[in-house]
Amino acid sequence: MALEQPASLAQHLVNGLCLGGLFALIALGYTMVYGIIELINFAHGEVFMVGSFLGLLALEALFGWGITSIFVALPLAIMASMIGCAALGVALDSVAYKPLRRTPTWSAVGSAAFAVVGLLLILLPGKGGIGGSVDSPAVWASRMAGGLVLVLFALQAYRLDERSASRPRSTPRINALLSAIGMSIFLQNLVMLAVGRDTQTFVQMSDFTGLSATSFPALGIEVQWIEVMTVVSALLLMLALDLLVTRTRLGAGMRAIAQDPEAAMMLGIPVTRVITMTFVVGSALAAAAGILYGLRTGGIKFNDGFIIGLKAFIAAVLGGIGNIRGAMLGGFLLGLSETVLVATMDFGWEALGHQVHGDEASRLWPRAEFHDYKDAIAFLVLIVVLCLRPSGLLGAPQVEKV
Repeated sequence: MALEQPASLAQHLVNGLCLGGLFALIALGYTMVYGIIELINFAHGEVFMVGSFLGLLALEALFGWGITSIFVALPLAIMASMIGCAALGVALDSVAYKPLRRTPTWSAVGSAAFAVVGLLLILLPGKGGIGGSVDSPAVWASRMAGGLVLVLFALQAYRLDERSASRPRSTPRINALLSAIGMSIFLQNLVMLAVGRDTQTFVQMSDFTGLSATSFPALGIEVQWIEVMTVVSALLLMLALDLLVTRTRLGAGMRAIAQDPEAAMMLGIPVTRVITMTFVVGSALAAAAGILYGLRTGGIKFNDGFIIGLKAFIAAVLGGIGNIRGAMLGGFLLGLSETVLVATMDFGWEALGHQVHGDEASRLWPRAEFHDYKDAIAFLVLIVVLCLRPSGLLGAPQVEKV
């Protein structure tokens, strides 16, 4: 798109802020986990994807019960999705990551595995289409039972780990990385087998009541309400997270463990509990991003978490991996680079063609659809930033202890 009018620039700015808010919410989960246990949780993108499916199911259920107000249905759906993904985050930690940090508590591992079975019970009736059996009591009974299994067994796994006096383990970091990749593939295939390969149609903004229109005029363009809601929701959630980290005991524990885990343990900080709560908070934020993503795009698929999660990881590295505010900044910067930067490149290429060939540019000058290469441009932005600041925009240089 060409930036020939201010309205065009305004549209790209709005799109970039909306996309950046989604990237930032997901990137926070990556950077929080890495900052505390130095684990790159590649399964986090799949948690985002599961959150979008749970959000769709929650909205379908609320709509089936006659709750269609956007001011009631959407917050309830986001809350349900966040609770489900928080439980999934606990289960993933208990099954895939905690046994690498400490001697496994097999009862907790078994409970976490049953929690994942609960997720399967939630999604499995959607094989023919998520919204295809809204009025079937048996389907919703299965999904409600699956939700209870997911939450209760994840809570049981958390409690069993808390009571365990297991000894710390020292394992190579590559083991945790491979475990994360394995869980990513597992969750992606689990959802694919449960709901199928086809794109599932998400609830549309026009399906809600309480809004007179799905968009409104501003800055010479039509601004979609979902874009405003995405940016506002992202900012509020990021503000809440910042307050959590800087103003609460849990946040103080997170910062202490990130600085020195052994010293934090000697000071009486419940390290195991704080690490688990880090997965809970990060997974809940990814769930909120998942449901906002579905509303924005109008459709979700089992492999959505791969490329979106990878870009969110780029945003975390861009801002400085381990730095929460850096992840926020990196997310918005990446979102704007995919919209404003790409549009500027398109415009610059067309202007160069007119300068070289004049009125014959449309016939002689090759077209370059930079939008098709926006994923590669995201990596290019990362390379440029890391060449200038190897630790990221807000990251502190790492000092190697010898």
